Amino acid sequence: MAVNAGSTMSERIVASTLGAPPPKPVRMPDLARKAGGKRSQLQMEAAKRHGLRGVIVLPNGDKYKGEWEDDKRHGKGKLTSPNGAVYDGDWANDMREGYGVVTVPGTTPGSSSRIKRYAGGWRRDRRWGNGTNFYGDDGLERYEGEWYAGERSGWGRMYYTDGSVYEGEWLRDERCGRGLHLLANRDRYEGEWAGDKKHGEGVYFYLNKGTCYRGVWKDGSPKCGEVFTLDPSAPDAPKYELPELKLADPDAVLDAAAREHGGDTDGGVF
Repeated sequence: MAVNAGSTMSERIVASTLGAPPPKPVRMPDLARKAGGKRSQLQMEAAKRHGLRGVIVLPNGDKYKGEWEDDKRHGKGKLTSPNGAVYDGDWANDMREGYGVVTVPGTTPGSSSRIKRYAGGWRRDRRWGNGTNFYGDDGLERYEGEWYAGERSGWGRMYYTDGSVYEGEWLRDERCGRGLHLLANRDRYEGEWAGDKKHGEGVYFYLNKGTCYRGVWKDGSPKCGEVFTLDPSAPDAPKYELPELKLADPDAVLDAAAREHGGDTDGGVF
């Protein structure tokens, strides 16, 4: 269509339209795919667990009841394992984090009682910080103190089934550093430890004997030191008499000295 200077605006628009390339067709499958992708993303976001939920069975058989955030256990929650162990406490980013208590079923047949195993701090799904761990069903053997990455590390107190108590430093689940071990009969050791044994400088008090050993220990055994009485004035205190120091044969010693210096024993050597 020819367009001259006298053409009207309508004629110019028609001419421009006729001369332009045809518009690009819109393919409906592309629109459907985009719409489907957005819908799927929205559905996935909506399916994520948030807030407080009821009991949810996890793929490994654990049952969790508590708070969620962004499809992860986060906040307060209770986890029950298939073996009956229960963790009740704080969660963060799908891991035990904060304060929590672990209990297990009691050993009495037919009883619904539960036994406390641990109560204290958690971090990254492991015991961390201050906490108490119970090792026996009767609660007599237990550790109270600091934890690091699931192990006794730092300062802590351990109660043993034989009635003895250790209080002091720990490293990687072993007594290491300075510590005191009090036995059931009230004897005690105060000193250094390494590898869960007495090692280094230490003092051992034998109260029923009234004696004390102070010295060096290695791998749990005394190596070099001194033994003394705790109260020498006590009537039942053990007596350690020092042997008399003397020459076995004084005359022989004098004869040898005289010969060495060219003298005789009668006139003396000096």
